[in-house]
Amino acid sequence: MFQNEYYFSKAVDKNNSACLKDAVEVIDKLLYTDSKWKLFFLRAIMGGFRRGELIALDEDDCDFENSRLRIDESISSTKNGQADITDTKNKAPNDYVDMP
Repeated sequence: MFQNEYYFSKAVDKNNSACLKDAVEVIDKLLYTDSKWKLFFLRAIMGGFRRGELIALDEDDCDFENSRLRIDESISSTKNGQADITDTKNKAPNDYVDMP
């Protein structure tokens, strides 16, 4: 299974095998479903993305040749229900995340 080094090293305790087993089980089930949410959840789990980062993705953020996504924006809603587009919380020097 592909592992994003940033997601697994920071967001998930490597000693927490139950969490990893749950993630693998969800990924296995998603791979064999026709759900319209399939790619959303696979990206969230495998890439470690926040919801707003996934919602902010557009075609220009997809580097298909190198199998990676650029994460440089996040979308959230404000108190009045408007969309608020901001820079990501993580100001990493390389905003690309490798994907399988």
